[in-house]
Amino acid sequence: MHNNYFVIRRISSELAPILQDAELIECFTQNKTDFVLSFILNNRKEFHLKTFLHPDFSCFEFKDDYQKSDRYSQNLWKEVLGAKVQKVIQADNDRCFWISLSNGYSILFKMYGSRSNVALIQKNEVQKLYNYKLKNDFELNLEQIHRSVDTSFGAFQEGGMQAAFPTLGKELKAYLQIENQDEQSYQKIINVVNGLSDVPFYICNTEKGLQLLLFRRGEVLHEYTSALEAVNCFYRLFVGPYFFEKKKEKMMHEVNVKLKSLRNYYKKTFSSLEKIEASRAQNEIADIIMANLHAIDENLLKLELFDFYTNEQIEITLKKNTTPQKYAEQLYRKAKNKKIEVAKLEENIAVAEDKINRLETVLAELERVDNAKGLRSIEKKYFSKAATIEEEQQALFKTVEYKGFTILIGRNAGNNDEIVKTAKKEDLWLHAKGVQGSHVLVRAMQGAKFPIDVIEKAASIAAFYSKRKTDTLCPVIYTPRKFVRKVKGAAKGAVMVDREQVVLIEPQKE
Repeated sequence: MHNNYFVIRRISSELAPILQDAELIECFTQNKTDFVLSFILNNRKEFHLKTFLHPDFSCFEFKDDYQKSDRYSQNLWKEVLGAKVQKVIQADNDRCFWISLSNGYSILFKMYGSRSNVALIQKNEVQKLYNYKLKNDFELNLEQIHRSVDTSFGAFQEGGMQAAFPTLGKELKAYLQIENQDEQSYQKIINVVNGLSDVPFYICNTEKGLQLLLFRRGEVLHEYTSALEAVNCFYRLFVGPYFFEKKKEKMMHEVNVKLKSLRNYYKKTFSSLEKIEASRAQNEIADIIMANLHAIDENLLKLELFDFYTNEQIEITLKKNTTPQKYAEQLYRKAKNKKIEVAKLEENIAVAEDKINRLETVLAELERVDNAKGLRSIEKKYFSKAATIEEEQQALFKTVEYKGFTILIGRNAGNNDEIVKTAKKEDLWLHAKGVQGSHVLVRAMQGAKFPIDVIEKAASIAAFYSKRKTDTLCPVIYTPRKFVRKVKGAAKGAVMVDREQVVLIEPQKE
């Protein structure tokens, strides 16, 4: 009800004496929702009128001081600066009022919920809009904005409450509970309407949430006689919690959508892997054919051979116009491709697991957060552009969190090159000494050195993902990333290393 006609009328009524002859010194915005006018009053004090214009919520806030940020502020409507306020005019029977200025301009405030806007008007024509998306507002006309409404008993009898009292709004209509169009009902409405200029403002917790009302409903939190004070309190109580919940809900929805997609992908990929692994290894069939090559009649397409893997006879179907030896070669190639496919599926499953774990962590943090500061921290950590880039990079590699440090593990030779490319110079690079293996990287933490146990943990992982994974102890080299360089023309994963140190460690999976 904070944008109800009777509330707007009392706001404009209180503003009129405050702003009379005040000088408009600034007009600016600091984001997509705030439109601010700054005045110097007759007593030389400042007064700031902020209009909060969001599709979900529009409201006023009135302040004696305003912390303007030069970095984020954008100055607007320079043509009105220096002008003095002549009048504050309320539109009859409409949720609009305007400030008439000494230089011929007027600033109109149209408080229509999701279609709220501010317009700069000169000679009864709209020159500028704060929200240009509401193009119909260019047709606003100050001469036609006043609405004449017939509030007689006859009009009430003929058209009901909506026709005779269109400005009441749904809250007041619900409060009045008018069911009949008789004289008693009419008089009840008239009595309430006539008293709306003097009744207190109530900020209430109702079944519909926090509301600014002109009557008591639910739990009354605050009571005011001043419209400006009531609106200020309502704005402060409503905006923070409301947009915190909206933003949190949006972020959680985004995470849940991604989680659902990833879980479906993981399930399908895992099912494909199980299906492939459950099928008979084709290299075993090829082994059986090759072991019996001397006894196979090439004129037969179906034959029974002894399966030395299972110690029983099996039936094998050969290909037409293909020798048993050629067929066995084809089976060996398929077995090799199957091995590659299995490795790729396992890699995809591991990547999906990493992403799912990360998103489940984000979701858990979102569920726990209960304040705007904490939400901003989560947004910066997981939803910012830098966080997205970090996530994309981490998706390329196996990721381990250990004592607050992030450890990245290359999945293959090409992947190893990516680790070197994406690393920062302060990150710690590790690799098993003298053998093929994964590049391992420990992300640097600002102002923190790498503890010896973190280095040893990363080294044990590097040892495990190398050709020395079965050794009792494996030498692992480590050095800051700035001492690792890729030589032009070198094979994938091959690098040159300077100033390395060596640790002897037992290979351990992460």
